[in-house]
Amino acid sequence: MERIKSEKKLAKELRIREQAAADSELWEERHQALVDTKNDYRQNAQDLALENELLMNLMRETETDTIDVVTFLKKEDQRKDRKVEQLEADLKKHKRHHRLEKQSLIDEFNQRIGGLEKQIAKKQEDIGLLQNELMHVKEFRKKRALMQRELDEIRENMFLSNREHKEESSRLEQKFLEERISYRRS
Repeated sequence: MERIKSEKKLAKELRIREQAAADSELWEERHQALVDTKNDYRQNAQDLALENELLMNLMRETETDTIDVVTFLKKEDQRKDRKVEQLEADLKKHKRHHRLEKQSLIDEFNQRIGGLEKQIAKKQEDIGLLQNELMHVKEFRKKRALMQRELDEIRENMFLSNREHKEESSRLEQKFLEERISYRRS
């Protein structure tokens, strides 16, 4: 009879050990799933950080290029203004020195004035192009602010997701401990 009790006791201990091994394996699988999820979140965060850095570099390059173009166009505009001023000064000088020349000289100078007016019209077109470029720069700045807001929202979502993940992990650990205590009591 004692032998039967001993065998029952051994069988019960064996069932308990098998159940504990199965529970342990289940929790190891759950733990691995959580680790995999955490690694996925970490990789996504790294990818987003890299993409953000690439966008920032592109934005800086675009701004630098735009500044270079605007600077070049301003220098060209100043050079052309100086040229126009010089030509106008030459015209006045020639008029002063050659008032008595033939009507053909007057016609020639009138043709030069027409050419200068075309240059002024060209400059006005150039100014219009500069204003258009400036408008594009302003639009880009607005878009940059929108992209920054989107990045901030992504960061906030990642933070909330990470916090939920931590809370879920804590809840699962607490549940595991409670089940373990409950299991030991029974």
